[in-house]
Amino acid sequence: MTVHVLGTQPKKVAVVGCGPTMHDYTSLVASSEGEVFSVDEVWGINGAGAALHVDLNFIIDDVLLSQANSALFERVKGPVITSVARSDGHHHYPLAEVLKIPGAREYLNHTGAYIIAYAIITGVREICVFGCDYVSQAMPYSHTSNDATTPARYMACMAYWLGIAAARGIDVIPSPNSPLLDSDTYKLSKFYGYLVPPIVKREGE
Repeated sequence: MTVHVLGTQPKKVAVVGCGPTMHDYTSLVASSEGEVFSVDEVWGINGAGAALHVDLNFIIDDVLLSQANSALFERVKGPVITSVARSDGHHHYPLAEVLKIPGAREYLNHTGAYIIAYAIITGVREICVFGCDYVSQAMPYSHTSNDATTPARYMACMAYWLGIAAARGIDVIPSPNSPLLDSDTYKLSKFYGYLVPPIVKREGE
């Protein structure tokens, strides 16, 4: 198991991106006062670490890539995991360890995917995902790319790594309002092609 850069061993983490269901996270935190919803650590993706209190920021883009990227690093508070650590408080991403995960592919096309892979190698047992929506009524196309396929590519990569996490026994819990893993789909419509929805009984139920 890879040693977590914070020196802790979180079992339950909230991964928070900047998509629409980021507001689900802030609403939960505001209403629960730690009683209904609590996690060991909050990990922010890119700008989320500037808008919210997080324990760890993930900004995989190299700080030298652009002036805008440099400004993002300045806005976030606290430690950062990035591709190449270039200053104090920054940690390099353990890519070699991630690629040793059984079934891992060289398929990491955005920061959200990197953060799920990191959770796998550091022993996290439950991942709650917010703000990783990619395609929604509020954000139908990527605002960072002229390529209309970008949201679909990002969602597919995120789903791939969440699948690897789930296969390793990690509980994966996306926001119920997110299209990620069809979480926002009515329960009876989750199985494509069935006129009468199948009844699912899992072992032990």
